[in-house]
Amino acid sequence: MSDFPEKRIEMTGSPLAKILATGQISHAYLLIGDEMAVLPQAFWFARGLNCETRLSGGAQDRPCEACPSCRKALHGNHSAIHHITAASGRQYISIEQIRNMQQQAYLSHIEGEYQIFLLAARQLRKESANSLLKVLEEPPAQTVFLLYAQKDLDILPTVLSRCQIIRLQEKSALFRKEILTRAGGWLEDFPNLSGDKLLSWGDKWDKDRQGVREFLLTALQCSHSTILKIARENPPQQAAALMRPWLEATAVIEETIEGLDKNVNQRLLLDVLVLKLKKLLG
Repeated sequence: MSDFPEKRIEMTGSPLAKILATGQISHAYLLIGDEMAVLPQAFWFARGLNCETRLSGGAQDRPCEACPSCRKALHGNHSAIHHITAASGRQYISIEQIRNMQQQAYLSHIEGEYQIFLLAARQLRKESANSLLKVLEEPPAQTVFLLYAQKDLDILPTVLSRCQIIRLQEKSALFRKEILTRAGGWLEDFPNLSGDKLLSWGDKWDKDRQGVREFLLTALQCSHSTILKIARENPPQQAAALMRPWLEATAVIEETIEGLDKNVNQRLLLDVLVLKLKKLLG
């Protein structure tokens, strides 16, 4: 088991891999499917669009995950990849956010083949969706908009008609299983990892608030499953003692997710999280 959960995923044969292989890139895509499955695939596709190895003649249907562009994207600090979601404490993406995105889209980007905007389509109200139409109708060159939603009904028909629709529901079960496996293994590995190793985990998620939130929600699910398993497989008194650290760990993970939602400093939250979990589970 690695010291931290890798965000690399297997996409051989997927619709997005086929698009990379053909090189026929549309200006706007709508990815339909469970968000836990779709969002990692959207980021994978964004990495592939700007992968330096792929663009220079490497494997054409996937990002190499090792070139400078891929590494920046994996660490969440690629200047040409933007993730637009509702501001902290708000339910919907504002018109101001869309207007700022439009301004950014028309600026010349200094890094990457494409400038890419990922948008949580379910967070678009009618006003912000109508504002988005302007840039979809007259898209800047070398710009790709990746909208994602759970179902078509989340999207205004006018926006829907301007996107190439890709349905990815069939990947949901596979990705859920993969993320659950990684989250479960991450929790199980705490006794074997030093404090320094665990603190370095935060480096991988430092700028990816959405990614770490989704991973911690999955880790929370794993923790609940562990508690239920302990309760089923042990006598009551022994089960109570075995469950105690996991109950406390569950509370710590919940507090971290709550802190993320309140826009508390992410790196501080992650460092405190791993040190507390190390003390409880190690």
